[in-house]
Amino acid sequence: MADDHPLIRAGLSMAFENDSKICIIGTADNGFDAIEKIEKTIPDIVLMDIDMPGLSGVAAISILRKKYPDMILFVLSTYNDRTYIDDSKASGASGYILKTISIESLSRLIVDIIDKKRIISPYVLYLNQ
Repeated sequence: MADDHPLIRAGLSMAFENDSKICIIGTADNGFDAIEKIEKTIPDIVLMDIDMPGLSGVAAISILRKKYPDMILFVLSTYNDRTYIDDSKASGASGYILKTISIESLSRLIVDIIDKKRIISPYVLYLNQ
């Protein structure tokens, strides 16, 4: 999980701490750090904020997509704006999740994505279909 806001990183880490189906294996506060950690751990799914200092989430996803074409890379963003969605799609993001989603819904969503289930949610856009 990569997000430049410590509260988001800590909050999601705490929220999933007792979740038997989800384990956060790394966090990052910028795109450069995210790439480095992802290369070391190769997670099943990545949640990446779109707007971070240094290297944006979109730029990081673009780099990761070239190295890991099958990796599940989701943008997790507050922005519900066509420009950000289009930029995310162009970078190779698998999907776009709005941060207005509840923890419970995000947990189910992550499990369903890993299980390759079709998701219909007002908080999620699939970008690679």
